[in-house]
Amino acid sequence: MFKYFIKITYRTFLRNKLNSLINIFGLAIGISSFILISLYVNYELNWDTYHDDHERIYLVHLVKTLSGKEYISEQTPGAIAFELRDKIPELEKTVCIGRIGGVILSSTKDKTFPEDDGYYADNSMFELFKIEFISGNKINALTKSNSIVLNKSLALKHFGSTDVVGKLINTENKSYIISAVFDDMPINSKFWASYFVPLNNYNDTEVFDIKSDWESARWRSFIKLSDQNQKELVSRKSAQIINNHFAENEQCSVYLAPLFKLHLFYEGTTKTGVYYIIIIYSFLGFLILILSAINFLNLSTGLNSIRAREIGIKKVFGSSRFRIARQFLGESILNSLVALILAFGISEFLLPFYRIITDRILKINYIVDWKFVLFIVLIVIMLGLLAGLYPSIYLSKFNPIKALKNGTITSKKLKRFSLKKILILFQFIISIAFIIGTIGFLANAKYIITKDLGFEKERVFSITINNNNSVQISNIESLRNELKENSNIENVSISFGVPYSGYSTQIINWESALEDDGIKSVVNTAGDQFLPLYKIPIIKGRNFTDKFDADSLSCIVNEELVRQIGWDDPIGKKVMDNKYTIIGVFKDFHQDNPTNRILPYVLLRHSGNLEGSKIFSIKLGSGYSKETIEFIKERLNIFFPESYIEIKSVAGDLERGLNKLLMNISKTMMFFTIIAILIAFVGLISIVSFSIKQKVKEIGIRKALGASVARIYWFLSKEYFILLIVANIIAVPLGLFLLEAIPFRYKPDFNVYPIFVIIVCSFIVTFLSISYWVLKTARANPVDSLRCE
Repeated sequence: MFKYFIKITYRTFLRNKLNSLINIFGLAIGISSFILISLYVNYELNWDTYHDDHERIYLVHLVKTLSGKEYISEQTPGAIAFELRDKIPELEKTVCIGRIGGVILSSTKDKTFPEDDGYYADNSMFELFKIEFISGNKINALTKSNSIVLNKSLALKHFGSTDVVGKLINTENKSYIISAVFDDMPINSKFWASYFVPLNNYNDTEVFDIKSDWESARWRSFIKLSDQNQKELVSRKSAQIINNHFAENEQCSVYLAPLFKLHLFYEGTTKTGVYYIIIIYSFLGFLILILSAINFLNLSTGLNSIRAREIGIKKVFGSSRFRIARQFLGESILNSLVALILAFGISEFLLPFYRIITDRILKINYIVDWKFVLFIVLIVIMLGLLAGLYPSIYLSKFNPIKALKNGTITSKKLKRFSLKKILILFQFIISIAFIIGTIGFLANAKYIITKDLGFEKERVFSITINNNNSVQISNIESLRNELKENSNIENVSISFGVPYSGYSTQIINWESALEDDGIKSVVNTAGDQFLPLYKIPIIKGRNFTDKFDADSLSCIVNEELVRQIGWDDPIGKKVMDNKYTIIGVFKDFHQDNPTNRILPYVLLRHSGNLEGSKIFSIKLGSGYSKETIEFIKERLNIFFPESYIEIKSVAGDLERGLNKLLMNISKTMMFFTIIAILIAFVGLISIVSFSIKQKVKEIGIRKALGASVARIYWFLSKEYFILLIVANIIAVPLGLFLLEAIPFRYKPDFNVYPIFVIIVCSFIVTFLSISYWVLKTARANPVDSLRCE
């Protein structure tokens, strides 16, 4: 029986080789596109899910309400974790960690590297999180104050081996003994660490007791619930405990953010760019799958509808309706499974290129990700069932005499309300809306990439010198004069932060503000050449200057801060507990991702003291070369001996950051959009060819009665153009909705021209898709058409 079934399926395939191949490969390409997109989405959705019991691990967020607005911070005072641990029995584990940035680790003079991925922690870190140790004992790895735990990569970089327990590694101020080595954490980990040092190593001008620290909000407190259903109870208890340590006007609440959601939400609730990328990619994947499914359903129905004589003969020789229906369903499912096998093959072939585009380590693990593979298999089987359902139900019950007489199976009812027409209309709508959305996203991405960020980035370099108190030069003016001896160096400035390279925020108040009023603002400290170097114009007031000693207690703010407070003239007003007087207002610029809104900004004056952590900004002339960069390194090595000096291009940071991400997304969307258009284009050609084959006799009669080629062309093509007109009426508003939903804060002005071009192109593509078959049939000799029938 099975052999007979395979034989019939094979013969059916041979009778319609081209259309059958188009049908199977079209579905295979659609499925492979869905698989590739799903791999990316699955990767982004599974950050930190490798930890045991990850669904019970939460990051404590502190929520303060000021001026009716809630301000949420994932960084909390260090004492919170210990207070909650001692007073809430529903907690199984608590962990407090603090990031260590800008540290220079040195194993030898030749092996000195900056490390930004270190953390203060204790041994409970290794009990809560899944960190695999290669050597050493995780139970007491951070017991001694001079112990340090390295990851595998850091151990290999410094020592060329992971057998390093007991060896020394140094920072600028301290020597550590390596107590353990752990395996590298997966890349999709929110708090990826290269090393850990004990919590009690944290010092802040004096010995610092983190367990009683309720002021320094620079720590992250993780908790693990004994029972996931106790989240609300723990939140209420946490808020009550924490509020006992704050003043009445600083009442706080607590938000517990699940560990696996931290990658998708900033500060627990604000959707990140990754969240929107996942939405876009998911939408993209399902649209392509739907398009390929529509084609598969349409072509399968078309292929089966021309098998009238086969059905008629089978019924005459006694085949039951059930047996015929089973044949149709079996063939359809078999075709879909063949497409599935091809889809996985295509996916494996494209994966190396796809990894480069997405900048993600993606792979299909058929054993570990068996649920995902099973999901794809079930979708494909469902498509096979749907494609075979219509012919198995409708065609299997058709009158055998009519089937043998006509050669095809049609009915007046079918002509009035055709599944084919509905699916083609749906395909048109999806394709046009999809193209509008894609073109809109590309336009938005280009706008963001080319947008004026409000500051100079070309030929500007930021130079980080980490925590070095041994300086050979007194102040920034001396350094600027020394460096400007090189004619290719235009300007030098000092600051604690630079545009688009990280920033710190705090809640600030202002004179005449109510007790609970506050605004979340960027706060930076910089020298008087900071604004001129970055060409950020002062639109009111003045810049810092040495002429006024009082400028040490002055500040310059941006337009957004003035706007949010509601001042008409901010000059002379005071902010930050009335400590700093506003002397100027500078034009808004993007301090970070230009897809986000511009925050209020307060710029304080840097003292010019070159000791401690600092960042220099240097603007080079148009004639600079590698020799200029070497000159800067040479001089800075003299000024700051035994320091690791890191020089980065501001424009390069932009290229490596958001711009690269947007370019990768744009390339991916373009790639899959072209695939979607090809699927729709090829599918439409095949559907038209089937439709015309069913009308060969009718066309021959019309030509014999004198119908012109133009009249026959319109007769054969009008239904497609009518469907296209209806589709455009529905798809254009849908596409505009997708444009509006693009999650960018700043967007280019709306332009109707691309939409007009898309509509015109949809008619051109449709015309090209149907013209070959329509004109071929319309010009054919009616005698041949009637003889064929």
